[in-house]
Amino acid sequence: MSAEFQPPEGGWGWIVCLASTWTNGTVFGILNCFGVLLIQILTELEGANLTTAALIGSVSIGLTFCLSPLASTLTDIFGCRKTALVGGLLASIGVFASSFATKIGHMYVTYGVIMGTGFSLAYTPSLVILSHYFKKKMGLVNGLVTTGSAIFTIVLPMMMRMIQDRYGLQRTLQFLGVLIFILIPCACVYTPLIGDEITRQSLDSKRMKRRKKIDCGVWRIRDFVIWAISTPISLFGYFVPFVHLVNHTNIILPDANAEVLIALMGATSGLGRLIFGPVSDLPSVNPLRLQQVSFLVIGVISTLLPVCTKFYMLAAGVCVMGVFDGCFVSMMGPVAYNVVGKDRMGQALGYVLGLMSIPMMVGPPIAGIIFSHTGSYEFAFYYAGAPPIIGACILFLVRPSRDVIPGRLDDEDPLDKCRDYDKKMKLDGTIDSSDSSISIGKHAYGNESFASEKIREDSTLLLVTDKVSVV
Repeated sequence: MSAEFQPPEGGWGWIVCLASTWTNGTVFGILNCFGVLLIQILTELEGANLTTAALIGSVSIGLTFCLSPLASTLTDIFGCRKTALVGGLLASIGVFASSFATKIGHMYVTYGVIMGTGFSLAYTPSLVILSHYFKKKMGLVNGLVTTGSAIFTIVLPMMMRMIQDRYGLQRTLQFLGVLIFILIPCACVYTPLIGDEITRQSLDSKRMKRRKKIDCGVWRIRDFVIWAISTPISLFGYFVPFVHLVNHTNIILPDANAEVLIALMGATSGLGRLIFGPVSDLPSVNPLRLQQVSFLVIGVISTLLPVCTKFYMLAAGVCVMGVFDGCFVSMMGPVAYNVVGKDRMGQALGYVLGLMSIPMMVGPPIAGIIFSHTGSYEFAFYYAGAPPIIGACILFLVRPSRDVIPGRLDDEDPLDKCRDYDKKMKLDGTIDSSDSSISIGKHAYGNESFASEKIREDSTLLLVTDKVSVV
């Protein structure tokens, strides 16, 4: 925000927070529960097989990620309310149209492309608007908003299964369409605080600065390149359990309530975020290593799913996977800050989120192809578990955090970089060397830190990383 503007830290902002929470829950709750729809799609739609049906969910989640830069640009140009309104309307039209689909090709367009595009346009403004109302309480608001996806992922699977059993796929999709339609009134409460508080001149200046910051400088940072390679590799199997676990459970345990497993994964993912968020603040903890452990555990559990022949074994496995999924998601922002620094964090997250859309879109159909050729999910889950383990190994190439300064380019001297940043901030009047509360010192993870109070200005960027969580 501009220097002359101070967010109200409440008031109408709590209504905005509630609307953003509903948006978060609706978008990622529905994306997470596609595995519940998968079984009904296979039985009711012409030309559907496991591979083609899984691709529908992959397209929707892939576009939600892939179109994030476009959604951000449209939000800058047209504002949060208009962009979110279009997104909610587009997504609801897509799902309602899906309820009348008779062929698998129809669902690619309606559920995959139209809904996925609408979700991306609706979700991004719901994060941006929060920075208009909160700064000091952004941590609390972050926690409230991100619980939306966990709550919806717990509740939606059972509700969807109940509606499917009684009324079929069409009524289930229409029920989801009603939930998505509520995104439209949610968008209406996104009242931007511009007017007297933020002048048009300062807003234009902010946009010009943002345009100037769009460069490829982060790709000269060695540790970012390693992280940007390892994360997409790790996610080739990430979305596979969400799409195929229900069908796998119905095959090996026909009498089990398979939807409970998705609900458990969502609940434990929320728990993981609550646990590992504070843990990452401890002086001796490096968030990148936490993310590395998360990849390793998720990979190992995925490879063990075929040998879990009892329901309680599957439940225990998905609970462990959910906890470390929450850890992975909650570490995205801290890792980006730790690797590239505050000024480049937005660019870094944007690049990584864009790269992540590719493996998350490709992974489930590949697992479906493996199942179609083998008649079993055994090798499909082995495939899902291998990439996270490989990604965890790649992260060993990142230098120990005590030797790394955030945002340091490989051809720069570390101390000169830190001094230059400090000097620039003082010249800009951003920090006062006499103010000990924001003095430059050792970061908790061993790196030279930037002004801690300035981190809150980028809290919205940390919220964006919840898009990763398909939980």
